[in-house]
Amino acid sequence: MKWESIYNNFQKRKVMYILILLVITIILGYFAMQTKIDMGTYTLLPTDDETVVKFNEVSKRFGGFDNLILLVSGEDEKNVQRRITNLSKDINELETVVRSTDYKIPIDFIEDNWLYYLDLSAFEKLIEFFKENANLIDILKLENNLDILDSILMEDDKERLSYYLTDSREKFKDYLSEYPSQNGIVIENGFYKVEDTNQYLIFIRPTNPNHDMLFFKDMVNKVESVITENNYDEDLDIEITGMAKMMEEQQEVLNDRILYVTVISLLAIIFMFSLFYKRIGSSIMAAIPVVIGIIWTLGINYLVIGRLNLVTSIFSVIMLGLGIDFAIHFLTPLFASIKKEGAIGNKVVPIINKYFRSIFAGALTTSVAFFALGISKFKGLNELAFVAGVGILLSFTAVLVFMLLIVPNVKFRYKEKANDNSESNWLSYYKGLIKFRFVIIAVFLILIIYPFATNFNLSFNYNAFSLLPDIPSVNTQEELIDNLGISLEYSIVQSSNITDVEGLVDELSSKKDIGYIDSVVRILPTEQKTKSNLIKELDRDTYKLTNEELELFKTIKVENPLGLNSIERKKAENLIEGMIGQIERVALSESHRLITIDDLPKIVKDKYISRDGSIATFIFGNPNSWEEKEMKSLVSTIEDISDEGTGTPFMWVKIVDYLKSDLINGSLLVIVILIIMVSMDFKNLKSVIFVILPVTLGSLLLVGTMSLLKIQFNAANIAALPLIIGIGIDDGIHMVHKYLGADKNIDYMLKTTGKSVMITSFTTMIGFGSLYFVNDPLVSGLGVLLFLGVFFCMVVSLTVLPIVLDYDSKKCSL
Repeated sequence: MKWESIYNNFQKRKVMYILILLVITIILGYFAMQTKIDMGTYTLLPTDDETVVKFNEVSKRFGGFDNLILLVSGEDEKNVQRRITNLSKDINELETVVRSTDYKIPIDFIEDNWLYYLDLSAFEKLIEFFKENANLIDILKLENNLDILDSILMEDDKERLSYYLTDSREKFKDYLSEYPSQNGIVIENGFYKVEDTNQYLIFIRPTNPNHDMLFFKDMVNKVESVITENNYDEDLDIEITGMAKMMEEQQEVLNDRILYVTVISLLAIIFMFSLFYKRIGSSIMAAIPVVIGIIWTLGINYLVIGRLNLVTSIFSVIMLGLGIDFAIHFLTPLFASIKKEGAIGNKVVPIINKYFRSIFAGALTTSVAFFALGISKFKGLNELAFVAGVGILLSFTAVLVFMLLIVPNVKFRYKEKANDNSESNWLSYYKGLIKFRFVIIAVFLILIIYPFATNFNLSFNYNAFSLLPDIPSVNTQEELIDNLGISLEYSIVQSSNITDVEGLVDELSSKKDIGYIDSVVRILPTEQKTKSNLIKELDRDTYKLTNEELELFKTIKVENPLGLNSIERKKAENLIEGMIGQIERVALSESHRLITIDDLPKIVKDKYISRDGSIATFIFGNPNSWEEKEMKSLVSTIEDISDEGTGTPFMWVKIVDYLKSDLINGSLLVIVILIIMVSMDFKNLKSVIFVILPVTLGSLLLVGTMSLLKIQFNAANIAALPLIIGIGIDDGIHMVHKYLGADKNIDYMLKTTGKSVMITSFTTMIGFGSLYFVNDPLVSGLGVLLFLGVFFCMVVSLTVLPIVLDYDSKKCSL
């Protein structure tokens, strides 16, 4: 390529080209600013995947799966219960973010229908009592029924009947204790309460099912506003947790820490540039074209894809770490040339002529490494392939244009320092490598072989919950899980009728994988047909009162009948009224008059029944159901019973499976493509082996270190694999290009390209390594692997590779 003519053209019309550059940057910058960030996790899965389709269908019917959970306590129990009721009503008005709240069982409905909620034994005894006292039912219809009972019943019969006419909740307390769970939750006046604590529970179901970080923030903020604006936090102690709160809090902490870490890493890079190049302005010269490249990429991404997702939102950080490498590889030899002559002069063209091929090859291989991820079905990786692949090429283009158009017009000089002996240092380093080459090779062989010879193990951590940071909401959730004895993430199985629901619950109840089943059948009374038959056995003709008996009974008045005070008497009268109504409805009906889901209160039907009549059964796993074996077993158990199951466990298994398969397949494809590209570039098998040596040994050192330190792959850090391959192979390309272009002069290769490789590696290590200090297990873990991977590739490039190349050069000279 005739860089001289291009350079002259740029300089001759530099104002025009600068204006064109500005116009392009402004236009694409405008589009870049229109970019929306979709922080949903589930939206990254293929929309035609059967699991995703089912999840979306169920979510439309029953809302999202990432609950917000409030733990509420206070000094006055009655006040707490009253305030919880009001708080739940206020939260339900947040219709854009809240689908429903769940904080109590329908206790009023159960009390109104208490007869059917008796256990069968108590029910049979009551019916037997009515059979023994044939006219009792008609007596109970009278206004002074309690007075009559006190007058006509024997003491034993009074005691038998009093059991049914006192506090109704005593008669179905066994039902109430078993309703929410086998352990962990108790019912206090109908409200959910954590066992052995004073904390009540409110579960808030979201409208958005997509595990969306921005939605979580909006939802949490609105719920917190309801709490503070209505002064609920003045007399109540309210803790907030649940997946929605944990994600919101994690994102808030992450944003703050990433901003802090980014500033620190930028300062560190500026310091490093000043240290190596003896001028602060060098960092600006390197950064400006990279920023321009990022703007161009974001603009084009908006026009092609239209969004950034949860994965591609970190694109700018990646580009700062990788894009600046191109500037370093151009600027390092340029500054070396300036150091000798003291002024920039026309040194840009010779530098480009000399280094363009190797730098472009490095950019192309890294870009292709990202593009190879385009085979991924997981949209997070698929879209990252486009954004990062295009971004690498555009950053390289921006650096090249900047070198031809701007750098020649920068006025600066380099003052040689008397004690500057960097070149002799590189020579001494080279001699040291050769002197101790056998020791160095032996050490590397031991470091590589040892992990594989001693119980080598690489595993994948499915447990996303264990990767959450140490934040208040996570600690609260962990404590709550310990108290309840179940996982708080759930699945839903939808059924078309109540018979299917009953069969489903029966089958699930015996499964060890299931921690708790929340079903509408737990609200419906049990053994209704048996109870209905017992009522129908009552002969209505035998318990009819004559007119004379009615008139006589109406005259009976007793003070404190059955020993009840005024409040207890009122409750007893209400219970009698409800009981007689239930008996009459069944007795007068041609068929069994059963309580069905249509009879249930609206708040219950809103939770369990969709508009199209589908019925939801909520299935919670055991506390350890985030572990791979337990989660897959839970999903398998549900799938064996019904093909209508979906939920958080289903989606997480699908996400991890896509990530693992896509990244492994993508990484293998990257390796194949890169070997082909390197072969086409060097056209020599031996040179290809030299090029891939650093990334191969560096990767082996990385996985060996992971095995020794028991570092597991997870949903975040597994993305480091293709990144390390793409970055690591650049080192080999630059070093071997320089080796061949400098007549196999290894000393010269080290003090020029070796220095560039060291600087680019350090900048990348600073950028990625700084993520460790975010103190978030997911982000920190990714930063650690990238830091180690880049470090190992750099070390091999500056030690083993020069030793191998030295052997090659001496062998060829024989």
